[in-house]
Amino acid sequence: MKKTLTKTKKFVICIVSCLLVALSSFSVFGVSGNDQTKKPINEVVKSSYEIKRIGDVKILQNFDIPNASLYSETEQQELMLKLSNLQLSFNKSYAKIGNASASWGYGTNLLWQIGDLFETTGNGTSQLLIKCDKTVTGWGDLTEAKGFTFWCKNPSEQDFSFEFGVALNQLAKDGKSFTNEKWETELRGGVIYFYDTVKNVEYSCCSGGAGIYIPGNFEGWVRMPISSMTVPDWSYADGADGVFNNQDTLSYICLNTTFLGTYGRGIHVDNIGYYTSEFTATSIFRDSVSIAQCMGLDK
Repeated sequence: MKKTLTKTKKFVICIVSCLLVALSSFSVFGVSGNDQTKKPINEVVKSSYEIKRIGDVKILQNFDIPNASLYSETEQQELMLKLSNLQLSFNKSYAKIGNASASWGYGTNLLWQIGDLFETTGNGTSQLLIKCDKTVTGWGDLTEAKGFTFWCKNPSEQDFSFEFGVALNQLAKDGKSFTNEKWETELRGGVIYFYDTVKNVEYSCCSGGAGIYIPGNFEGWVRMPISSMTVPDWSYADGADGVFNNQDTLSYICLNTTFLGTYGRGIHVDNIGYYTSEFTATSIFRDSVSIAQCMGLDK
């Protein structure tokens, strides 16, 4: 009897040990669950990545860093630039890793920090450019897109303004070559939707002379319907036809701001992508599908 019990205990211990090993090596988005060691920067490689979704939102770019807490701020900065498809244009624009607390816990994010206006050169603007990730299947597929979206947090009391733009890779008017047709938020009159996840309120407003105005202390999601975007004149000169075609592929995403309006400040940005559902901002005057419902965050 004792021998039988001993054998049974050994069998149970063996099974439990195997389960623990299997769970510890379980991989999410290519990052091994038991890999908690700090690797040299040059040994950290971009993990296999599957496009994530939050409800009706398809995330094209986040700024997560595996085991971020093991690295210094400077090292996190290097890793973020290495692991994302981010490019900075013009002087005195800084991309840092932001650890601003988010009400939904999205992890590390991009802190877009603007330098001093009087130390800049060029045309006085700053740009973040996120190029197409050709290693990810379906990254540039816009078939389902109704508009574009991103999460942000403005830590300042003041508004933070910038233009949001995308480029579509499409056949030029000559029918032979391809061109990047630029679409950006209308400088006046385009409807922008906000979902404040801290105050749990949704509202809309029109874009202004500098594009999108993110209110002071805002934290949450911003949505821009395709109908609120337009093709600038210079893009027509490059062969654009001014028609948003969902069959075209996405070449890059860009954010532009002027030093005159935002110098010395910054904004946290994360989970840039597009949404796939029709919605309206919640209102007591109508029964409609809200942003929170579309994203599954109304629970």
